[in-house]
Amino acid sequence: MHKVMLAKRIPIIVFAFFLFSTMAFSNAWYEVKLYSYIFLIFYAIYNARKRGIILAKQLLLLLPWYSYYSFSLLLGSSQGYLIDFELINNYFITPIAAILLANIIDSDEKIRKVKLILIIISLLIIIINFVFIVNSIGRFNIEFFAGSAFGSVVVTDETIEFRSTSHPALMFLLPYILVLYFFNEDNSNVENKLISFTLILAIVVVLLSGRRALQLVFALTAVLTFLSHACKMKKNYQKYDSIFKYFFALCVAVAMLYYFAYFMEMDDIISSIANTFFSAFSTDNESGAIRLQQSRALLNGFLDSPIFGNGLNAFARTSLRSSENPWSYEMVYLALLFQTGIFGTVIFFTYIYKITLENFRLYNCSSRSNRNFFLAVFSGCISFVIAGSSNPMIYFIWFWAIATICFNHRFINKTPMVNSSYI
Repeated sequence: MHKVMLAKRIPIIVFAFFLFSTMAFSNAWYEVKLYSYIFLIFYAIYNARKRGIILAKQLLLLLPWYSYYSFSLLLGSSQGYLIDFELINNYFITPIAAILLANIIDSDEKIRKVKLILIIISLLIIIINFVFIVNSIGRFNIEFFAGSAFGSVVVTDETIEFRSTSHPALMFLLPYILVLYFFNEDNSNVENKLISFTLILAIVVVLLSGRRALQLVFALTAVLTFLSHACKMKKNYQKYDSIFKYFFALCVAVAMLYYFAYFMEMDDIISSIANTFFSAFSTDNESGAIRLQQSRALLNGFLDSPIFGNGLNAFARTSLRSSENPWSYEMVYLALLFQTGIFGTVIFFTYIYKITLENFRLYNCSSRSNRNFFLAVFSGCISFVIAGSSNPMIYFIWFWAIATICFNHRFINKTPMVNSSYI
């Protein structure tokens, strides 16, 4: 009996490990992640056949995507641009793999498990980042966090940057956590405690990260969820306890900031954090100047071929950001416009729109269990897409796998999709 139960839990355990390893350590554990990835793909195919799900019907939804981007790839190749594996992986392997991985989460019980898994992953990543910061200012002496493979540190009177490779994941996870914090009807007591502790540490980590995109989406989500919750609960004063707890978390976080300021010997840490954030919008900043030059080159190239673009694998010859993957740019959506034109960009954002809309629709289903999970994923998706405009991360497999879990519910409870004929 115990062996049977363990066998049933293995896929969700491997799924949890895959999510954690890809989110927390994007540059490590490559072989282990690959083996877990392959296991999950084969299990997803087996599980779909066992449940009688015809995967071809789901994959048929990707026909417009594959048709147009295959044409765009050929267009770029005809103009002499090379094709590399990373590009094929992003546009042709990831969409299929994401649908397969999402199919593993095929019941309401598994949805609840994924909800808890993402809460725990958020807490673990925040703790890892917090230890990284404490280690960097000399309070700990842990060699693992001292290497450049984990992150980088820049601390001056005008700049504070404690950057780690897990920050892109936080651009999805923290908006997810914020929504679960305020819209907590479906949360267990354990989940609420984990979420509250995560938020306290998260405020410190975000402010000291130096990641403008992370700071922006965290602040916007915090304000919008706070206001939305306040409006929703204006006639139920007992629910205001979460708002007071939020302000308490802010106070604790500010106290921690000044603790760090003391050991870093900084007189005004708040001004340094603000200066770090606003410096990104100045052309005097090296990074800002590079992105401005990059944007101009991509826009000029787009104007030369606005309808179909220059090819999926094309790059602006006057502005290269990577010799290994020349088609890759920080200004991802401008690069998409330059490469695939108006048609390709519309197709890309149509898929994004339909995925986020389906998550929001499931939240609005009053009879649906795990409602706040779908609202949290909706928030995470929107935030991640916004942050992805200036960070080459929108193609991460874990993001698409989590975002498309929502479509499994038409098989679980026979609920209709937003529009079964879309895309």
